[in-house]
Amino acid sequence: MKNAYILAILFAFAVLSVQAQKSNWEVPADKAERLSPATFTPENVKSGETIYNANCVSCHGNPGQKNFVPLNPEPGDPADAKFSMNLDGELLYKIQEGRGAMPSFKATLSTSQVWDVIAFIRTFHKDYAQEVAAEVIRSGLSGGKVAIQLVYNEAKHTIDALVTEVKPEEVKAISGADVKLFAKRYFGEAAIDEVKATNNDGKVSFSAPSDLPGDTAGNIELILKLVDEEAFGEVAQSAVLPVGKPTITHSLIEKRAMWGTVQKAPLWILFMYSGGVLAAWSVIFFIFFQLRQIYMAGKKDEETGVVREEI
Repeated sequence: MKNAYILAILFAFAVLSVQAQKSNWEVPADKAERLSPATFTPENVKSGETIYNANCVSCHGNPGQKNFVPLNPEPGDPADAKFSMNLDGELLYKIQEGRGAMPSFKATLSTSQVWDVIAFIRTFHKDYAQEVAAEVIRSGLSGGKVAIQLVYNEAKHTIDALVTEVKPEEVKAISGADVKLFAKRYFGEAAIDEVKATNNDGKVSFSAPSDLPGDTAGNIELILKLVDEEAFGEVAQSAVLPVGKPTITHSLIEKRAMWGTVQKAPLWILFMYSGGVLAAWSVIFFIFFQLRQIYMAGKKDEETGVVREEI
C-alpha cells in the first residue's frame, strides 16, 4: 500500500513536470535579446492600443481587467507580472511566431506594428525601463536608399526582382540580401516560395503561383520584403502583376441568400415573414372583434333591462 502511494506521488510530480514544460515557452537567445530600434513614444503607444484592440483583445481581454478568455493554456492578462518578466525580444518573438492557440502575426502585422503593441503593453508595467538597440550599421548600404523592382517574366513564369542601393551619384546592386515574396490576400499576406538571396547583380527570381486566384485578368498584388530588418530596416515593395488565375467573383447578394437584401432574400423567408405578420394582425383583429361583441351585448342588456346572472 505504501508503494502505491509513492508511485501515485511520483506520477503526480511527473504530470506537473510535463505541464510545466509545455507551459514554458522557450525563446532562442538571439531572438530574446532583440531590442526596439527606437524609443517608444506616445504615438507608438496610441498605435499599439489600436492594433491591440483589433487583434488581441478578443483573447487577452482588456489589460489590467483580467477578462481574458479561459483557454488552456490561458492567454493571460498583458498587465500581469507574467508578461512584464518577458524581455522585449521575447514578446516580439512570441507575437510574431505564435504557438498553440496563440496565432502567428508575422504575416499580419509588420515588425514596427508589433513594436507598437509592445509599447502599449509596457505602459502597464510600472518597473519597466526601455533599452533601445544601438544604431545599426546597415551592411548593404552606404548612405543610399534601397530600391526594389518587381517584374513578371511570362516566358519563364517567374517573378523577378532587382534590389539596389540608390544614391545621387550611383546605383549599385545589393547582393546576398535575403528576401521573401508575399501575395496580398483578404486576411493578411500569403508567402510565395521560400526565402531567397539576391545574387551578385542584386537579382532574385521566384516561381509564380499557377493556382492562386487573382482578379478577372489574373492580377495579384505582390509584396517583396527584405528579411534582415536589422541590416536594412523595414523595406518592402508592392506591385500588381498578372501572375494569378483569372477569377470571376460573384457578389454575395447576387443570388437569393439569407445574408442578401430584402429583394434577394429567400422566398420561404419572405412567405414565412408575411404569413407571420398576417397571422399576428388577424389575432389582434379577432381580439378587438370579440371585445366589441362583449361591449355591444352589454349595451343592449342595459337598454332592455336584462340582468344576466353569473354562472
